[in-house]
Amino acid sequence: MTTSLDEGARAFGITLTPAQTDAFEAYYRELVAWNARVNLTAITARDDVIVKHFLDSLSVAPILQRIVIASEAKQSPNREAETLAPHASAGVASRKPLAMTTRLIDIGAGAGLPGIPLKIVLPHLRLTLLEATRKKIEFLKHIITQLNLPDAVAVHARAEDLARDAAHRAQYDAAVARAVASLATLLEYALPFVRQGGVFIAQKGVEVDDEIRAATRAKILPSGAQITTTRLSVSGTPADAARSRKELTRSIRATSAPAPPAPPAAAVATRSESIAAKPVARV
Repeated sequence: MTTSLDEGARAFGITLTPAQTDAFEAYYRELVAWNARVNLTAITARDDVIVKHFLDSLSVAPILQRIVIASEAKQSPNREAETLAPHASAGVASRKPLAMTTRLIDIGAGAGLPGIPLKIVLPHLRLTLLEATRKKIEFLKHIITQLNLPDAVAVHARAEDLARDAAHRAQYDAAVARAVASLATLLEYALPFVRQGGVFIAQKGVEVDDEIRAATRAKILPSGAQITTTRLSVSGTPADAARSRKELTRSIRATSAPAPPAPPAAAVATRSESIAAKPVARV
């Protein structure tokens, strides 16, 4: 696993440490073992898991890194001129002090993809794995313990229900979802979790135009919102297997008035909220 995983990760600017490579190996073993009794994935061949699960998940890492850096610049403008330094326990560049508070929610986590691979390479993340199937939650809790991942929790709930919980609503710097539903549905599920200035990343296949048009027709996004896509090739896959990344920034206008009560799960934004596009650099 080492060579192909290492080479693929480097394509996204990630240099895996030996400990991280060992974690991916352990993750693969547990995934295959549990899959014999719990329906976690139809993909179990080692090379396929590396490319279609692990590397595909890691393609999100550069986007998350930009979120962390942008967030830090806003919180501490005098540090903008600082150069990036490697995190003590990770192979990707990050600014350690403020990045330690970055919160990520993986919606419909399933077997832990992309959340677990991202947590392995970005250990500063505070990860929530949201899954509605109890047997999959059992696996997620097991793998968190097995890999000794701090600040990672598996939550058994439906997205539309958890979004009403004040402990989770508008509390995350980023939300990710990996092809669990249509884009229109994902927007309804994910945006209520994202804090002001945060980003929702939906992983989709190359044919996304119809989904974007459907989401626009459904008028889920407030006026002025835009959806941008970034096409990425995952090492080892055919060119037509490249995937798209969609980023949305949720921007809530500052107000001294008390926050309005949480709207029904189907509502994405109140009148005091808006969503604006966040530019996506090619990675």
